[in-house]
Amino acid sequence: MGNGTLLREVAAFRSARQRDDLDSANCACLHLIGVKGRLDLEGRGALELAQFAKGLRQQLVRERLRGMARHRCYDLNRHIALKRALDAVLLASEKQNGAGAPS
Repeated sequence: MGNGTLLREVAAFRSARQRDDLDSANCACLHLIGVKGRLDLEGRGALELAQFAKGLRQQLVRERLRGMARHRCYDLNRHIALKRALDAVLLASEKQNGAGAPS
């Protein structure tokens, strides 16, 4: 096995590991809105996805306001999880509707 082959395998392993970490983080974020996983999210209707997105946007605004006010209940991890969940919902909506997804 040459040095180039080993480097390609290491790069492939790292990218696969990063994808797996991102998928598990997104699944954890989706549990915030009561979705069991990415496939469950993609199986939802357009109206339901729009409702999820609206609720997540409201929660994200509240969390941002807490952060700006330096409130003791502000949690950066919750803020990040809300943003990731919103991104996942918008991505599922985009896949379902094509270019006409809610922004």
